[in-house]
Amino acid sequence: MVGLGLDLDTSLNKVELGAAIAHRFGVAWGDSAWSTGQTITLVGLNNVLAGPERLLGALGRPLADTFASPFDEAHALLAVLDDAIAARWDGRACVEEMRAAEYRNWRQTEWAGWYFEYLGVAALINAFGGGPRRVHNTSFDYALRSTWDLKAHSTGKERGAILNDLDAVKACLGEGSGLGFIVLTGDPDYSGGLKFDAWHRDLRGAGPAHERSRALKSGFGPVRLDAFHLPDASALDLARSQGAYAVMQQGRQPDGAARKPKLKINFAAAMKPHGSLVASRDLAAR
Repeated sequence: MVGLGLDLDTSLNKVELGAAIAHRFGVAWGDSAWSTGQTITLVGLNNVLAGPERLLGALGRPLADTFASPFDEAHALLAVLDDAIAARWDGRACVEEMRAAEYRNWRQTEWAGWYFEYLGVAALINAFGGGPRRVHNTSFDYALRSTWDLKAHSTGKERGAILNDLDAVKACLGEGSGLGFIVLTGDPDYSGGLKFDAWHRDLRGAGPAHERSRALKSGFGPVRLDAFHLPDASALDLARSQGAYAVMQQGRQPDGAARKPKLKINFAAAMKPHGSLVASRDLAAR
């Protein structure tokens, strides 16, 4: 309401506030706009949104077209993700939620990254439409004005992260709409790692732990969201020359076949002035 210059009484209940917004923009508000329990119906929500959209000249246009720049788009995406992300993630609860929803990656041991994708993509689609897209056999999590991929990163680890297949990245950048990476950084909790590992193995039908087994995080505390964006291939070339991105050669497949190289980000370099960072949100203070 602040951005639209609406001086309304925010102490009003939801239905009263919805009616006040509709009245201010001259859009309809009747009995079909709300129901018992001070609940705004879908009809009411659409009416409330129609006024600002008309004011901004966006009514009838795809939501992707309402963003003037990757900066605007990134800030809008992070705001939605912020609302969707809880202050603390319990590993068992997150895995059980993904499993109950029949999410294909619920068995993955790096559950925090997959949970971020699971809840983040759904939240973005519900808010803006859009959806995942596939390029060169690589799946990117979300595409609207630009293409975006969601990554989770633990504090205390190397200040970089492996991104996507380099060929797919170059193909996206060649299309002219740009490619972005939304990184959720959080504090990992390994305090219940052994019990969680045993529980997770049993749930997914894996064998017992062995000497090569890695400790699994039993919890995750979201701290910050950062959005990085590359508009085109020349921007990637420049960022690589500045040390913000690099090409990572992967080891071979179990059968000896070569793996395709991937892009890797150096967060500190990418966050420097004139780097690829376009938006951030602090989650720790919530």
